[in-house]
Amino acid sequence: MEAYKSGATDTAETINWKTFSFGAKSEQEDFSTKNIPSRTYDQARNNPIASALINRPPVLVVGCGIKPNITFKHQQLGISQEKAFELAEQHEQDFNLWAKSTESDLYRTLNFYSIQFNAFRQMLLGGDCFVNSLLLDREGSPFNLKLQLIEGSRIKNPNYEADRANLCGGVELDGFGAPNYYYIQKFHDGDEAFLQEINTWQKVKVFGAFGLRRVMQIWDKKRDVSTRGISPLAPALQALKQIERLDDAHIMNSVVNNLILGFIKSKSGTVGMPGAPQYSGYNSGEGGEKKDLTLKQIGKAFIGKLSQDEEMQAFDTKRPDINVDTHIDNLLQRLTAGVGYAKSEILMKYDASYSAARAEMLKAYNYYLVVREMLNMTLNKPVYDLFTYLQVLNGRLKAPGFLEDPYMRAIWLDSADWLGTGKGHIDELREAQAARERIDIGISNIAKETKEIAGADFYEIHKGTVREKAIREKDGIDARNISN
Repeated sequence: MEAYKSGATDTAETINWKTFSFGAKSEQEDFSTKNIPSRTYDQARNNPIASALINRPPVLVVGCGIKPNITFKHQQLGISQEKAFELAEQHEQDFNLWAKSTESDLYRTLNFYSIQFNAFRQMLLGGDCFVNSLLLDREGSPFNLKLQLIEGSRIKNPNYEADRANLCGGVELDGFGAPNYYYIQKFHDGDEAFLQEINTWQKVKVFGAFGLRRVMQIWDKKRDVSTRGISPLAPALQALKQIERLDDAHIMNSVVNNLILGFIKSKSGTVGMPGAPQYSGYNSGEGGEKKDLTLKQIGKAFIGKLSQDEEMQAFDTKRPDINVDTHIDNLLQRLTAGVGYAKSEILMKYDASYSAARAEMLKAYNYYLVVREMLNMTLNKPVYDLFTYLQVLNGRLKAPGFLEDPYMRAIWLDSADWLGTGKGHIDELREAQAARERIDIGISNIAKETKEIAGADFYEIHKGTVREKAIREKDGIDARNISN
């Protein structure tokens, strides 16, 4: 008698179920784990469904950027509310001026919000992604902070050394297991033959002044002592490959089934369709002897002539299978549930009822918020902290106590609320009415509803509304209704 049947080893269902108890690091360094990134890239290149699973989530989670709404806590900082608003507004303007410029990128091709998008996409492909920070003065740029996006596949042990206790997956650990250094390859292993150059490694310290992070690792840590991430698509790759094969076979069967109309037997040895192109060859008969086979092309289809002792038959393979779409749809339902995204959002196919579609959208949005918070923790907050520190150093941000007191510094840095794309709407009127009801009964406020529904900052909208009202009244237009 077993306490758990699923743990039994002598039943028909489990007798061939052999498992191995991997530790976090042995699982990470297993040969099968190392194959996951290349297979994920292969599927993203060649399988439209895998491509959607890689390309759609960044649109849903990051969109056009996860942007900071900065508010300094004036009471804890010992400054007036007006001064806090003034400093926050100026600091937010400076951050957006830097973040919207391609000068925030070492390669001068992306801005910070595009780096967010690409870093998340790289994380889905490779399991993790790294962003290095450098200080580089360039002519015409008012900011010297540059970010370098690095694929996770370029973080490896120097000279391909074997893993050991304090060095695993290109990450050197301190005595407590925290990352101390990253080893960054000059280029990807796959480019070594192309470049005809021997690879080298750069050893980069993870943390800098005041313990601020200098190199960001964007990943979803699954186990306690893991040092590297694994693509969330890993459990789905085998099924995705099978779907790719099934879809290819389904398309080819359809082509073949429509290419050949049938075979016609002729006693005279000719097929009576003058002018149609003929293609001669042979097929193998009984005993291995060769038989003449003539195909006549009619438009895009062919008719085959058989020998006199064979019956005429229409060419019908009974395929493609009319149930294949249902089968693929069921597989996709399980796949998208496994990776955490709504099937309708990934495939951009919306065919459910209002209540079902809204429930799916809201549940998906809750998951997007969790993923967005992972991005905030691993990328946005560390970058914001670095930027703020540099602004204090160069005197652009007057922050008393920042450099001298760790507690005050933590308060200054705890000032950004990151806003992303809103949860979306199916019926905007219903959503607006529900938001008004929540505000009226006191379980929400305008700022919260603005953030959730529109992904925007209420105070910025309010300032714009005040300006609009003043302009309308000045020009003699009823501020309550622009059409008057």
